[in-house]
Amino acid sequence: MDIFKKLGWFFKEEKKRYIIGVLFLALTSLANLVPPRVLGLMADELDKGHITWGQYGALILAIVAAAIVLYVLRYFWRKQIWGGAAELERKMRTRLFNHFMIMDKTFYQRHRTGDLMAHATNDVTAIQNVAGDGVLTLVDSLIMGLSTMIAMIVFVDFRLTIVALLPLPFLAWGAWKLGDHLHVAFDKSQAAFSRLNNKTQESVSGIKVLKTFGQGKEDTAAFEKMVDETIKINKHVFVWDSLFDPLGTLIIGLTYAITIIYGGFLVKQNILSVGQLVSFIAYIGNMVWPMFAIGYLFNILERGSASYDRVEKLLNEKSLITDENADETLTAKDIEGDLDYNIKSFAYPDEKDISVLKNIDFTLKPGQTLGLVGRVGSGKTTIIQLLLREFDNYEGKITLNGHDIREIPLNVLLRQISYVPQNNYLFSTSIQNNISFSQIDADNNQVVEAICQRVGIREFKMINKIMHINGKRVVFRGVNRHEFSATYGRSVTREEMEWDVKFLKAHNFNSVRTSHYPNASYFYELCDEYGLYVIDETNLETHGTWQRMGAVECKDVTIPNGRPEFLEIILDRAKSMLERDKNHPSIVIWSCGNESYGGENLYKMS
Repeated sequence: MDIFKKLGWFFKEEKKRYIIGVLFLALTSLANLVPPRVLGLMADELDKGHITWGQYGALILAIVAAAIVLYVLRYFWRKQIWGGAAELERKMRTRLFNHFMIMDKTFYQRHRTGDLMAHATNDVTAIQNVAGDGVLTLVDSLIMGLSTMIAMIVFVDFRLTIVALLPLPFLAWGAWKLGDHLHVAFDKSQAAFSRLNNKTQESVSGIKVLKTFGQGKEDTAAFEKMVDETIKINKHVFVWDSLFDPLGTLIIGLTYAITIIYGGFLVKQNILSVGQLVSFIAYIGNMVWPMFAIGYLFNILERGSASYDRVEKLLNEKSLITDENADETLTAKDIEGDLDYNIKSFAYPDEKDISVLKNIDFTLKPGQTLGLVGRVGSGKTTIIQLLLREFDNYEGKITLNGHDIREIPLNVLLRQISYVPQNNYLFSTSIQNNISFSQIDADNNQVVEAICQRVGIREFKMINKIMHINGKRVVFRGVNRHEFSATYGRSVTREEMEWDVKFLKAHNFNSVRTSHYPNASYFYELCDEYGLYVIDETNLETHGTWQRMGAVECKDVTIPNGRPEFLEIILDRAKSMLERDKNHPSIVIWSCGNESYGGENLYKMS
C-alpha cells in the first residue's frame, strides 16, 4: 500500500476526478446487490408455488433495470478512474522526458539508451496500472466486499455469513506473503529487461561494425544467452504470480463448500428459506471478485512500487551542468567578443587519473578560424565539448568577451554556437522537421529547402588542363544519350531508363551526356545510384539558324547570339537547371549546347 503514499502528489492533483470515479464505483457495487436479492425473492415465491405472471414479470424487469443502471454507472467510473491512469502515464513520461533533456553527458554514460527506454515504457506502464486497476481493485473489493457481507447478514443470516467467510483471512495473509516475494522478483525482472533493451539497441546500432568484423554469430550467441537469462528471471516472477489465482480459487472453493453444507443444514432446520440460500450463493458469486481482487491488488501494487522506485531513482539524479552560478542578466550581445581558452588540465569524470587535455591556451578573435589537427584521441573533440559545456570539471577557464562560460546561462551560450557533430543523426520525422528541429515553430517559408532524395558530393576540377573528380584524374568513357523510346517516343518509361543505365554499367561505360535536352529526373536519380558521371545539356540548339548557303558567319540570322530579347529566358534556363541538378552528385559538367551558335548570351549563361 506504500505506493499510494508515493503517488499522493498525483491523487491530490486529480482528487476531483477520483472522488467522482470512486462515487460511481460505490454506486455500482450497491447496484450489484439488487439481482441476488431479486433472485432470492423469486425463488421463495416459486417455492411457495403461488407466484403470478405479473409478479414474475415485475421481478424480471427489476433485474433488467439493474443491468441498465450498472451499464451507465460502469461507463462513468471507468471514464474517471482509467482516464486518471492515462493522465498519470502522460505526466510520468513528461517528467522523464524533461529530466532526460536537462541531464548532462555523464548521465548518459551511466545509463544506456535501452535502460532509459525500459524506464519510460515498462516501468511507467506498471505505475499507470496502480492509478487504474490498483484503485479499482482496492475500492471495488472493499466496497463490494463490505456491502455484500452486510447484505448477507441483513437479508440472509449472520451465522452463515461468519462461517462462510472464515477462509478470507487466509487469502489476505497469503497475498501479503506472496506480494513480498513478487516485489523482489519483479524488480529483478525489470532490471533484466533493461539489460536486454541495451543489448538490442547496441546490436542494431552497431550492425555495420558487427558485419565488418564478422562477429554476427558471436553477437547472436551473446544475445540468445541474455534472452535465456531474462526468461529465467521472468519465470521466477511467473512462479510467484501464478500462485495468486490458485490461492483465490482454493479459498472460494472452501467458501462455497461451507455455504452449501452449513446453509443446507440451516434450510433443513427451517432457519433459512430456499430463497435466502439462493440469494446467499449469488452473494458468494459477488464475493468472488473481491477475493480475487485482493491477490490481483497485491500483484499490481508490488509491480507498481518496484517500478516507481526505479523511476524515482532516475529522477533524483542531478545534472552536473547547471545555471546555478550563472549571471541571468547576460545576453547574447554581452558575449560577443574574443574567445579565450585557458585549460590547465581536464580528465573525464569516469577516468579522473588520466588527463585528456593539458595546458591548452589560445585566443580567437571574431571572424578568425582555428583548425584542430592531431591523432585519434588527442583531444580535438574534447576541446569543443568543453566549449559546449558538456563537462565543467576542468582546471582553468574558458571565456567569451571576458565572461567565464560557466557563468553564462546555458540558453544564451548554446544559442550562439553552431555545432556539427562527428556522427550525424536524423530524427524519425520529415526532412523539413529535421532541418528546422532547432526552431520547432518555424513555418514553411523559413525552411529554405528540404531535399527528398539521396545526395552526395563530388568536386570537379581542371588541374594542369586535366579533369579531376574528388582530386583524382578521370577519363570519361561514355555516350551521348538522346532520351527517346522506339515504342513511346519522347515519353520514356522508368523500366527503359533502368535498362539504359544497367546496359551502360554492364559494358564498362562510366559517363553519359544528355544530348539536345535535359532528361527526366528519374534518369539522374539512377545515375546517382549507379555511379555514372553526367554531362547535362541545356537544350539551346539552334538548328539551321547559324548557317546559310554554306556560310557560317551569318550573324543576322543566328540565335541566340547576343540578342538581348533572349537573355532573360537563357538565364532562367540556367537557374532552373542549377536548382534541379545541384543535389545530384552524378552531374559533374553542364553543357551550354552542342549546336548553339554561341555569342554573348551563352557566355553570360555559362
